[in-house]
This record gives sequence, C-alpha cells and structure tokens, in this order.
Amino acid sequence: MDISKRKAIIKNLEADWLVYKQTRNKVNIEMKKAKKDYYSKRIAGQKQNPKEAWKTINNLLGRQNKPTKVNELSISGNNLTNSEDIAEGFNEFFSNIGPDLASKIDTSNYNFQEYIKKPKSEFTAFESITTNKVYYLLRGLSSAKATGIDKI
Repeated sequence: MDISKRKAIIKNLEADWLVYKQTRNKVNIEMKKAKKDYYSKRIAGQKQNPKEAWKTINNLLGRQNKPTKVNELSISGNNLTNSEDIAEGFNEFFSNIGPDLASKIDTSNYNFQEYIKKPKSEFTAFESITTNKVYYLLRGLSSAKATGIDKI
C-alpha cells in the first residue's frame, strides 16, 4: 500500500490514485476482518472466565483502567495537598462513615414489620393434597435460597 501511495503522489495520475485507493480499501477490509476474528476467538476462548472476557471487551472498546491519583482533598474547607494528610483524610472519612450515618437514623419505637404491607390472599378455598405431593414440592425448592421477609 505504501508503494502504491508513493507512486500516486509522485506521478499524480488518476490511474495510480485509483490503484492506491483500491489497495488501501482491501487492506482496511482485511484488517477489520483480522481484528474481528482475533476478538471473536479470544472471547470464545474465555467463556469460562467472565472477568477475562470483560477485560477483552473493554480493551476492544478502548476502555483502559487509568490509575487515579488524588492531588488535593478538601475537608470542611481545608485543602489538603500532602499525600499523608490526604490519606489520613480518607481514613478519617471512611472509618467514621458508619457511625455518622447511624447517628442520622431516626430511632423510632416502631417495628419494621409495621411498614410492610400485608399480602392479600388469592385463595378462597383449600384443595386436598397428599404428603407425597408436599414432599415433591419441597424437594423442588432450592436449598441455596434463604427465606425472605415474608418467611417463605
């Protein structure tokens, strides 16, 4: 491609420019195809590892992890620029975030269950059921699931 471009620039003939453009287009098509094949194979090979697959996708999209450095931190109107002061400021903030938020919570004497709406029953009549059916249905429940607020 570089040869045909150089030739087109030097001679400046329409035919040479046409050859250059056709060559350039073929190269671009092949490059796109090669890139597509490369990333398709790479992602297909990472089906068992989603973290690596997402790294590949983010790389393809041009998203790179950029380290973030804090040069200045403002706390209560004080601007901190020293690295140790900034680290201490972050430490102070994150170590006190729990107690600070907890102090802002209204301590009412209400039970949390009073805020939960009671479900309206859709059942109007009970059907007879065998113990085998109950056992079968219970075996179908996932043991990896915890009970919810409705105790189910």
